[in-house]
Amino acid sequence: MTSRTFHVTVVKDAAGLGPRQIRVVAATASPDRVGDIVEPGGCDLRAYLKNPIVLADHDRTKAVGAAQAAIVGGRLEARITFAPAGVSPKADEYCGLYKAGVMSAVSIGFAPIEIEPLRGGGTRFRTWELLEISLVAVPANPEALVVERRARTSTKGPKMLSPIAELLDHLDKAERHHVDALDFADEAQDGGVDPKAALATMRKSVEASRAHLDRATEICRKIRDSGGGGAGGADGELSFTPASRRAALDRLDRSAVGAVAAPAVPAVRQLGGAFLTAQVREEEQRRIWAYYGGKA
Repeated sequence: MTSRTFHVTVVKDAAGLGPRQIRVVAATASPDRVGDIVEPGGCDLRAYLKNPIVLADHDRTKAVGAAQAAIVGGRLEARITFAPAGVSPKADEYCGLYKAGVMSAVSIGFAPIEIEPLRGGGTRFRTWELLEISLVAVPANPEALVVERRARTSTKGPKMLSPIAELLDHLDKAERHHVDALDFADEAQDGGVDPKAALATMRKSVEASRAHLDRATEICRKIRDSGGGGAGGADGELSFTPASRRAALDRLDRSAVGAVAAPAVPAVRQLGGAFLTAQVREEEQRRIWAYYGGKA
């Protein structure tokens, strides 16, 4: 079966771990933002524990560490240890981003085994196999938390502006609904679910994906038209950094919805204004447009 992804957020700092470690609550039985429930007690960890890899953005070519995972008190918990300093530039980058609080979410990908539809929408995953843990941008399950983070160099690191966080949220939801549609199509073809029910759910997922992409486009235009915040802007004092903007663009760049996200690109490519140098802005514009087959 195909894998599904659910996300978690950083909520607090605590001592007790090494300088390249974080501890996370990766899954609870609470509904996520789209109404799905993943029962931690139904998690099969056996295969994952043989190769407990931690990835960057679900990219299998970008391993950044390893995890010790277990079911504790009805929750899936994991201690993530980043690769030693100097071994992997990507691991060093993500370790720094999480320790500084710039990035604050992790995600689990899994293969459903036993599922059932929920009244009012959504799916309950009664049993499932954990496939991987990834470091990502946007959370879905509000009760899955990174509970310990240590060795921060500053308690006042740069934070993403609320419109950017909202943009990432909509892009993430668009991607998830798109993947949902593909999953239900596979299930219908394999005979795992009723074809008519799968088709109806698939159509809803496609519509939801497009709706979130439309909203993401609106947010991009709002940021562009307002000058991105700053004095007198929608977000007050300027706190938008190249790193936070790059995270937003990278999220769009890697989105599984692919070319469906193209309507957002014209607005995204104009983001930045005075916040980035012309060289950095042009580099990102070329990268985004190249990804979608457009022109710089």
